Amino acid sequence: MEPATPPVDQWPKVQLVVEPTLRCPTQELSGRAFSPTIDAVLAANGRQFVHIELPNGFGGELFELVFLPNSRGAFDVRALGRKAVDYGPPFKHVLSDLRGVITVNTLDWRESEPIHMRLDLHYYDTESSRPWSTELSSQATPRREE
Repeated sequence: MEPATPPVDQWPKVQLVVEPTLRCPTQELSGRAFSPTIDAVLAANGRQFVHIELPNGFGGELFELVFLPNSRGAFDVRALGRKAVDYGPPFKHVLSDLRGVITVNTLDWRESEPIHMRLDLHYYDTESSRPWSTELSSQATPRREE
């Protein structure tokens, strides 16, 4: 009953901004009482991922971002958002009309050096007709995929 994960090339594309001076020493989450979990991953196939979990006490939102090199030598970012709930199936569903901006300080990720990021995402929850948004400033230290 959980939604299948579509192929990465079908995930919505979000705008990418590289701002080398960006520094986010602590997690700052607009309008949230619970701390997010952010995990940056260097995949074996060379892709770079960020997994974000934003709990709200009854579930929360889950976002996956993938940074893909494009034919112009730059990167595209694709994002998949899900809403997780702890009451009755389905326990997760895909967020629709996901769009926004991801700002990072670098695309040259190294295992020992944190990346700094700012997210500004807008989307619709399938259980609501009103738009939602998430703003997050944080950092994560990339790790190699296991």
